Amino acid sequence: MKIVVVGGGTAGCLSALLFKKYFPSMDVTLVRSSAIGILGPGEGLTPGINRVLKELKIDVDEFVAETGATVKNGIKFINWNKDETSWMHLFHGVTEDRQELFNNKDEIYDLYATAVKSNRNIDDINYFTHLSKNDMVNFEDRINYAYHIDSRRFVAFLEKTAEKRGIRVIDDLMEDVVQDNSGYISQIILKENGSLDCDFVIDCTGFRRLIIGKHYDTKWISMKEYLPATSAIACTLPQDNKYGPYTEARAMNYGWSWKIPLQHRYGCGYVYDNKYINAELAEKELKELFGNELEVVGKFEFDPGFFEKVWVNNCLAVGLSYSFFEPLEATAIATVITLMLNFLNTAFTKYVGDKNTTERERLNNHFTGLSRGIAAFLHWHYITNKTNTDFWKDFRKNAKSPDWPGHDFDKFLSDVQNNLLDKNNYQMPGWFESSWMASYAAKGFYINQNEVDKQAIEEYNKNIVKAKDESIKRGLSHQEFLQKNKTTKEKI
Repeated sequence: MKIVVVGGGTAGCLSALLFKKYFPSMDVTLVRSSAIGILGPGEGLTPGINRVLKELKIDVDEFVAETGATVKNGIKFINWNKDETSWMHLFHGVTEDRQELFNNKDEIYDLYATAVKSNRNIDDINYFTHLSKNDMVNFEDRINYAYHIDSRRFVAFLEKTAEKRGIRVIDDLMEDVVQDNSGYISQIILKENGSLDCDFVIDCTGFRRLIIGKHYDTKWISMKEYLPATSAIACTLPQDNKYGPYTEARAMNYGWSWKIPLQHRYGCGYVYDNKYINAELAEKELKELFGNELEVVGKFEFDPGFFEKVWVNNCLAVGLSYSFFEPLEATAIATVITLMLNFLNTAFTKYVGDKNTTERERLNNHFTGLSRGIAAFLHWHYITNKTNTDFWKDFRKNAKSPDWPGHDFDKFLSDVQNNLLDKNNYQMPGWFESSWMASYAAKGFYINQNEVDKQAIEEYNKNIVKAKDESIKRGLSHQEFLQKNKTTKEKI
């Protein structure tokens, strides 16, 4: 079979490499254009990248060196309440308690209530927060951490790897497609290199959405009634070496800013609602935060949402071609990884030969549910106690709340308090229930009517400190890890 991946970037390169890994005998071609380029100020990944690196047999040391990567334990949310308080959303939740730091697992949920009632930050009860504050990473379990990467370098690294593994890479633009009488694409027409025969197409054309959107005219499901952000400014900032193993997400006057540490610089930006401010005012506010050394590398507007179908005939949409909500919580590449592994492990094998429509319908339904879960979780981030601008007050007062199963605000709190949560509603890339709980506990919304044992949290903290100290003795610090895999000046 001939597989053509149209569009490069992270989505295109990962799709091509994974296809070749799972089906090495297939002819895989990657078509991308150097004229389009990559935004790439710096991106945060999720732990799924560790599985991909392992499956593709990519050396982690080489990956870190080539991409200027740092380690990411999670995200530090700053100023999302009325003041400068912060809380961390980490890849490991307290409720999982894999370190077995708390004796009675049935009472773990009460830790959140205890922290809130005691006017204590929930970070006090998370082992991985303690590690992060000490510049530590638990390298013993790859689902605990991810990476920050320079997007341009990551794509160059993946593209070089693809060519070494027999994937044909063509620098060209797609101009048209040819389809048969059944609507299946048989050829990709390129601007300079003529036509490419194909049996299956991966649409990775980003925001242009040339195939799944323009060719097949698939319905776009907008989430703008739930998500306020419609614009973004992407920037870079010189490195000052004052960072920990996490992304910073700071609430601003009309949205939020991100700051992602790389070995050689920061990637940062501002995601905002353009009904309240324009790009010029957003850039001014961002420079007031980060200083005049800030360099703007891109500005864009977007309609948050996803396509009704991720798979149409013999075309699968991957990455921005299928969905984009906003940069918060690093959902974009997480969805790419989840989609491709699901597709290649199960769906594509069943499709080959008889063009199995049942499997296509299953995948479409599955990713509609996951996309709604992402939108609901991001929506709840904006429900805060902030009242300093009309943006925050208006959203809390007027925004429509998702009412999909498991994502109703009032029902969620009720289910938590009564131990009735259906964990099937909380799965990657829509996050586990501990993430949803942490988001609300951090902002003081978690209210448990039951009495809680305040001594329990003290016992838990003692165990955390002991475990943290033991980890420090036997493990590498974040900076030690980076020094071991540091990029050379030539690569920077």
